[in-house]
Amino acid sequence: RMQWGQVRGFRGYTSWFPSCTCSEDNFGSGDYAEVFASWQVGPQLGWRSSRAGPPDPAQMRRLMPYLTVGS
Repeated sequence: RMQWGQVRGFRGYTSWFPSCTCSEDNFGSGDYAEVFASWQVGPQLGWRSSRAGPPDPAQMRRLMPYLTVGS
């Protein structure tokens, strides 16, 4: 989680999961979900993470080990 945040450029400590039934858009888990969805489906879904913007191709290459764990 810390490495993901570093690659994505999160500033300071970021909670990974919300402690409520609210949206994940401002949490690490939501950012991970958005990056994964963008990788699988493409950018046509839109972008909802408020932690960071969509990854560029270079950042996506750095994130691939986290997205393909166990494959």
